[in-house]
Amino acid sequence: THAHFMGGSGSGKSSMCIAPLAFQLTAHADASIVYIDLKGDNALFWGAFAEAERAGLPFRWFTIQPGAASFVFNPFAQAVNQKRTVNARAQSLLTALGLYY
Repeated sequence: THAHFMGGSGSGKSSMCIAPLAFQLTAHADASIVYIDLKGDNALFWGAFAEAERAGLPFRWFTIQPGAASFVFNPFAQAVNQKRTVNARAQSLLTALGLYY
């Protein structure tokens, strides 16, 4: 029901683990997927978008990239977060999602 992939930068987590699993789950339309990518992998983003569209499912996203639009509420755009470091913001989100180990 949950997956957590760990590995060094550039080890292929997105292309070999996350993308195939996310695309399969989307194609079967039997699971919700929350994907957090702090580096912003455009190939995975657009691949997930295409799979959701093909399956007739809604696709929602938010981004912390300055100047980029989010579909939904962006918790990082709150005034209180503007004074915090990127690491502090990420730690808050990881803790809120139960991903802090």
